[in-house]
Amino acid sequence: MIGKNLEGIVPQPGASSLPTRTSSPRRRVAARPAATRWKAADPSRAEAIWGVVAEANRYFANQAPWQLRKTDPERAATVLYVTAEVIRQIAILSQPVMPGSAGKLLDLLAIPESGRSFASLGAHAGRLAPGSTLPTPAGVFPRYVEAEEAEKSA
Repeated sequence: MIGKNLEGIVPQPGASSLPTRTSSPRRRVAARPAATRWKAADPSRAEAIWGVVAEANRYFANQAPWQLRKTDPERAATVLYVTAEVIRQIAILSQPVMPGSAGKLLDLLAIPESGRSFASLGAHAGRLAPGSTLPTPAGVFPRYVEAEEAEKSA
């Protein structure tokens, strides 16, 4: 949506996107110690990250930025910023187990190699820079197709 509706420019978030707001999944990314769990053999690390993914999905769906852009463009921009920032943090956290996909996500957010470590996580570290330009969007995960459908298409 940033590529299509904002010409690929990272929007400036409004005050309501601060990490202290409880409805923001960004707060929970910073609050969960998942990054430190990668260093230990703690199986709950993936559960914590995917919990944030589910919460971010709910946040995005409930905020409906595709509707907000018509009625409240500033709020839509904030929702898009918060969502993109959560994706950045999830991608960084996921790199140890999904290096290729996480790398593609970080590429789409124009995150340089120097901004992809766990040190780039937290309340203020490495945040997306409003006004920066993102590359043209591209798919990261292939669409799942049932075997029968794939055979019909071939």
